[in-house]
Amino acid sequence: MVRNKSALVFLIIFGLIVLGSATYANHHSVLTSGWWNFLGVSYESEAPEGKYYQIVDQSNNTITMTALPVHVDDEFWAADNKHYRVTKVKDFTAYCEYLGTENIAWLDEWDDLPAAADISVQGGNKQNNVVGVYHTHTDESYTPTDGAASHQGRGGILKVGTVFAEKMKSLGLEVYHDKTPHDPHDAGAYQRSRRTAVNLLKKQPAIVFDVHRDAVPAEVYESEVKGQKVTKIKMVVGRQNQNKQANLEFAKTMKAAMDKTHPGLFEGIFLARGNYNQDLGPRMMLVEVGSDKNSREDAQRGAALFADTVPKVLGVYQSRANNPQYNQMAAPDITRSKSGSGQAIWWLLGILVVGGGLFLLISTGSVSGGMKKLKEFAGSEWKNAFSKRKEK
Repeated sequence: MVRNKSALVFLIIFGLIVLGSATYANHHSVLTSGWWNFLGVSYESEAPEGKYYQIVDQSNNTITMTALPVHVDDEFWAADNKHYRVTKVKDFTAYCEYLGTENIAWLDEWDDLPAAADISVQGGNKQNNVVGVYHTHTDESYTPTDGAASHQGRGGILKVGTVFAEKMKSLGLEVYHDKTPHDPHDAGAYQRSRRTAVNLLKKQPAIVFDVHRDAVPAEVYESEVKGQKVTKIKMVVGRQNQNKQANLEFAKTMKAAMDKTHPGLFEGIFLARGNYNQDLGPRMMLVEVGSDKNSREDAQRGAALFADTVPKVLGVYQSRANNPQYNQMAAPDITRSKSGSGQAIWWLLGILVVGGGLFLLISTGSVSGGMKKLKEFAGSEWKNAFSKRKEK
């Protein structure tokens, strides 16, 4: 009897803690990306240090490698436009089926469109050419140059981001490069960097880049473009948010631009399980600039070449319609983003009620017994608790 009472008290206390936590999340909903993240379910982790995933085709030929976790139904577009889907993951090998070859190419008519910077000058709308850059993992570094793969809060990736941002500025874009640290480098880093992304969105940028480096063998990213050694660029699109398709199409357009202007720069597009804060807008792009095994100088050269493609791609998007949604992104509507936390509260309350009901049913053996137990608890247990408090 005492044990049953203790368990019931535990359930109620647990429910109050959960409700309080959900209420907190509701008031800070701009930092949450749906109730799965609130519950602690995150897919934005990485392989253990020194490990990485090898993605292979049906003949066991390596397609690519990544330190990001790989799951069934993840997809990959290779440099030759071949499209694959993961069907099985065993240990650190992901097996894929070939879905076909897509026609991802720069259209000739796009060459006649003005770049984003030109549109901005002609139209008088400076917001057309605003770009945001930040780093969820500010510790990421390049061992050959930086001496280690990680330097907390001051990684070599910040210098790569600076080269990327400065090159875009030289091309006429207005760039905001936020170097706020989000250490430690763990699955919670994306929740911490979410505030940074939201602050950048207040500038109403056309696109926001989250710049990273991978952690795989150097040869995955090694390349030579126009006679100079560079690292390739991989783009990552999260498939657990409502902007998946828009971000994927944007990544494909960026791929087409790289193939047109700098052949050999593109490594792949990885459609991965996760959110990566891409629910915040239709052009939130995570990019991997080389690996920790590459030199930072090569990564900086790769980032500079990648920057060349940005104004032209934004010009394509801005020419598609006069609708403002094609030209800029706004900071997220806080009232809209509260819905995920609100749903979490109701789901958790429902789970609590059902769980408590099942406990009473099992412990008493009948519905009537459970109701009686609940009435006893509500009537006498709380009364006794307050009586004891008064005696003190």
